[in-house]
Amino acid sequence: MSLADSPTDSYAYVASRRDSIRSHLRRQMVQVDGPKVEGETAVYRNALASNALLKPIEGASTIYEIFEYRLRRIDKSKRFLGKRSPGPVDPATGKPTWSDYTWESFETVSQRRLNFGYGLRKLWADVIKGDDNEKWTLGLYAHNRPEWVIADYACQSQSLITVSLFDTLGPESIEYILNHANIKVVAASLLLVPKLLKVAHNCPQIKLIICMDPLDDTALVPGLPRAAGVVKQWAAEKGITLVSFKDVEDLGKAHPLSVRPPKPDDICSIMYTSGTTGKPKGAILLHRNFGSLCSSRLTSLDFSDNDVYISYLPLAHIYERSNIVLSTFSGTSIGFFRGDTSLLFEDIALLRPTVFASVPRLLNRIHAAVLQKTVYSGNAITATLFQQALNAKLAGLQQGHYTHALWDRLVFNKIKGLLGGNIRIITTGSAPISKDVLGFLKVTFCCDVLEGYGATENMADGSLNWRGDNRNYGKVGAISPCCECKLVDIPDMKYLSTDQPFPRGELWIRGGSVFAGYLHDEAKTRETLTEDGWLKTGDVCLIDQNGRIQIIDRKKQIFKLAQGEYIAPEKLENIFVQSPLVAQIFIHGDSLQSELVCIVVPSPDQAVKFAIEKGYLPKSTPIPEAIAQGQAELPEQLKALVANEKFKQDVLNDITSLAKINKLAGFETPKAIFLDTEVMTIDNNLLTPTLKLKRDTARDKYQKQIEEMYATLHASRSISDVAAKL
Repeated sequence: MSLADSPTDSYAYVASRRDSIRSHLRRQMVQVDGPKVEGETAVYRNALASNALLKPIEGASTIYEIFEYRLRRIDKSKRFLGKRSPGPVDPATGKPTWSDYTWESFETVSQRRLNFGYGLRKLWADVIKGDDNEKWTLGLYAHNRPEWVIADYACQSQSLITVSLFDTLGPESIEYILNHANIKVVAASLLLVPKLLKVAHNCPQIKLIICMDPLDDTALVPGLPRAAGVVKQWAAEKGITLVSFKDVEDLGKAHPLSVRPPKPDDICSIMYTSGTTGKPKGAILLHRNFGSLCSSRLTSLDFSDNDVYISYLPLAHIYERSNIVLSTFSGTSIGFFRGDTSLLFEDIALLRPTVFASVPRLLNRIHAAVLQKTVYSGNAITATLFQQALNAKLAGLQQGHYTHALWDRLVFNKIKGLLGGNIRIITTGSAPISKDVLGFLKVTFCCDVLEGYGATENMADGSLNWRGDNRNYGKVGAISPCCECKLVDIPDMKYLSTDQPFPRGELWIRGGSVFAGYLHDEAKTRETLTEDGWLKTGDVCLIDQNGRIQIIDRKKQIFKLAQGEYIAPEKLENIFVQSPLVAQIFIHGDSLQSELVCIVVPSPDQAVKFAIEKGYLPKSTPIPEAIAQGQAELPEQLKALVANEKFKQDVLNDITSLAKINKLAGFETPKAIFLDTEVMTIDNNLLTPTLKLKRDTARDKYQKQIEEMYATLHASRSISDVAAKL
C-alpha cells in the first residue's frame, strides 16, 4: 500500500512507518522527482510522506469536526479544561489565596460551547441587529483561560470567525485590529474591558462586550476587586452593551438552535502577526489548515489522552493556539496558568504536566537557574558532582539514553521537579536555542526536547525535530508531512541552491498548513504567496546530509554596510546574548556606516558578580536577581556600573571574544557599545507580544546614542589616521 493509494488512511499509514524510519535514522526529507528549475533546489518532502502530502484525518477537517471526533472517542467525563481560582485575600501577604486545579469534563465543555454559540447568535440578532446568516468576527481579548477556548470552539460550531488580541497590546494596536477586522463583539476578561472602553470612541462599530468574569460586586478578580459595577456604568455611557459570559450561556440554553458546521475551506480565524516593523498583518487561517496541522503534528508528537498540558504561552499566538487544538484532538487535559508568569512554576508544580511547550527565553532561564544552584553554587563538591553527572548523561545521550540509574537518583530527579517531575516532551520554537542548552535540558529533564520552526502563515507547522534524533543540534528537523519545501537562491546574500556541501537559500513552503493570505492586503499577500501556492518565508536555510532544515539567516532583517557587506542582526544577537554579562542586545548598522554598534542591557546577577570580582563594586554589594518579565529597569547597584568605562570595555571584549569563537567576520563584530539600565519590554514598545525586538522602534529610541557612538568611532579613526602619517 502506498500513501497515494489510500489518502483517507494516510495518517495511520504514516504513523505506522514513523518508528521504522526513525529507528534507522534515514534521511528525514527526500527529493521529489520533477523538472529542475534554475536557481532552486528540487522539491523536498518529509520521508514519512514521500509519495503524497498528508491530508486531514477523515472526519477531522475543521475545528468543529476535530472536537466532535475526539468527543466520540473518549470517556466524556474525562477532565478537559482546568484552572485555579482566586479565593479570599491572605491578611498576612495582602494577596489572594488560590484553589487547587478544578476541572471541567469534555462533556461539560461541549455543552458550554454550544450554549455560548447559540447565545452569540441570539445577541447578534437582538443587540447588533445583524443577519443570522452573516459569518461575523468575535474578538478574543484575555490571557489563557477556559473561557477563551470555549468561546473559540463556540464560534467554530456556528461558522463564526475569531480574532485574537494579545492581552499585552497597547491602545494603538488594539484600536487598529478592532477596526481592521471590523469587530463588533468582543469577549474579554474584566481586567481588560477598561482598555476596550478607552478606545471605543475610535471604534464606533463595537456594540457588545462579553465579560469572561462575573459582573457582580461580589466577584473576586485579582487586581480589580469590587469594580464590576463601575465598568458596567462606563460601558453604558459609551453606548456599549456589557454582559457576562454566563449571561450568554444562559441565553443560548434558553434559546437553543442547531449547530452550523463550517466547511474545510471556510475562514476559521484571523490571527495578527506581532510584527517587528510596521502595523500587524491579519493572517487568514482556514479550517483545513487546522485539520492538516493535527494530522501532521501527531506523527511527531504522539500526544494522547493520558497527557497533561500546561497552557501559558499567549493563546493569541499561533504556537499556543495550535498546541491547544492538537491537545483537544488528542484528548489531552489542558491546565491553564494563572496569567502571571512569575507564578508559573507554582502552577507547574501543582499541575505536574507531561507536555511542556516553551520558548528559548524561558528555557534559557531554567538552564541558568540550574547552573546557578550547581556549577556556580560556590560549593566545590556540588559543582564537581553535577559536572560529572552531566558529562556522563551527555555521553549516554549520543547512544539514545535519556536516563541513568545512578545520576538521575542522585542529581537529576530533583531538577526534574522544577517542571513537576512528569515531563516526557518539551517543544521549543519562536527563536533559536543553543546546542549547549538543548543538550543540557534533554539530560536534566530526561526527555526529548524538540526544536521546531514555523510562523503564523504556516500554523507554526513548518518543521519539527524527529524524536530520538540526538544529532539535531542547530537543526529544526524535516518539513511537516502535510507540506513540501524548496530553497530558492538569494544572489545578493550569496546563498545559492548550488552551494557546497549543502544547498542554501530562502525556504519556500507549500501545502495544507499554509495560510490563505492577509486580510485586506492584497499587495502583502502577493509578496508572500506565489500564484501556485508557495509561501516565501523570508528565512534563509540549508538542508543537511540527513535531510534536516537548518535556519542560518533572515532575509527580511538584513541591512548593508557602507562597504557592501550584508548583516543579519538577529543571527548576531543570538550569538552575543550568550555572554553571561548580556541580558538583551540590539545590533545596529546602516549603509552609511562601515561598522556595527550595539545597545546592551547587562545581566544583573552576572554583571554584579563580575564587577565585584574586578573590584568595580564593593564585596558587600548584594547580588540581584536575573531580569524578570515585566521588569522595567535594572537594580540600583547596576546604574552606576553601566557608566564605568572599564566595565563597558569588558562587556565589549566579551562580545568580541564570542565573535572570534563563532568565526564571525570583522565587520560582524560591534566596535562600540552603549549600556542601558532600561529593560526592553512590551510596555515600552521595544518588544512585540512574542518578545521579539522591534528594530525600528529601538533605532528611534537610541538614535542619539547611536550617533554618539559613530561620532566617537569616526573621531578615533581620524586620530589614528593622523598618527599613522606622523
